[in-house]
Amino acid sequence: MLPRASATGLTCPNAARAFLSFGGEAVRDFLPADDPNLPTGVPIVSPDRTTSASDWASLFDDSIESSMCDANVTCQTFGTGTTGDGLTDTYTCNNWTTASGGVSGRYGSAAATNGAWLSAGLWTCNDTFVDALCLCY
Repeated sequence: MLPRASATGLTCPNAARAFLSFGGEAVRDFLPADDPNLPTGVPIVSPDRTTSASDWASLFDDSIESSMCDANVTCQTFGTGTTGDGLTDTYTCNNWTTASGGVSGRYGSAAATNGAWLSAGLWTCNDTFVDALCLCY
């Protein structure tokens, strides 16, 4: 389990979803099959309307327009379980079900605009410094 999460108080018109890869389900493949309500051809923006990517696919092309920190999403490290191109990594804290010190999770860098925004390194799952991003649509 991710040790800590925070919410911005946003109202999501359709749904909210954790932006985490797990068990073979890669974040880049969430849509449109998973939820037809999620538009894929529109800009990805932060709560303050800063654009991070021109569309869904652009999140996974090794370059985003604005870092998560610059977009005022978070300036903290966040769990992803994801490779730089949006695929599921083998490091997912046992599919986000454990806080064991013997297991690792992949994290993203809030300051990065390259593939490291999704895949900057590994942390031990019993550490408490990792947030999770949520997708609101």
